[in-house]
Amino acid sequence: MRWHLRSACVDDWPAIEATHRAAIATAAANGLSPREQAAWLAMPLADLRAGLEASEGACVVGEAAQPGSGVAGYAWASVGVRPHLRGLYVDPRARRQGLGVLLTRAIEQSLRAQGVDMLFVAAARDAVDFYLGCEYVGGREFVLHLNDGAGPVPLLLRKMWKRLD
Repeated sequence: MRWHLRSACVDDWPAIEATHRAAIATAAANGLSPREQAAWLAMPLADLRAGLEASEGACVVGEAAQPGSGVAGYAWASVGVRPHLRGLYVDPRARRQGLGVLLTRAIEQSLRAQGVDMLFVAAARDAVDFYLGCEYVGGREFVLHLNDGAGPVPLLLRKMWKRLD
């Protein structure tokens, strides 16, 4: 599959949100419990939407090369004291076709152009091998406490990073 990448805009919000939800919905098949999945889905996306509106950090969407194909994935990073890849989600129908790698590289390139020399990511269990393949290192695990509405839900993540220079 050939992909077209571009900077995200506010008009992409419905497609980004749908991609986000579809990707997490299939995460249960990749080892998340129903409570972990519900808590992850309940995480607010207000920061991402505000970032799109303010054009802060970097957000890139990927679409199939055919015109009008729609958003098939997105990557979002924040900048600041500790630049962080805040999200990388690919629609389940577009997985394993190279889009995730292309989105990651596009975010890294955008941040490098902004003077960022290191990017951090909190990788879910099923994403660790993907980030290792993209030359991220690290591996200290930590627990992110989410809430599914019925109480706290611990989600095990791995802190990883990559030098961008």
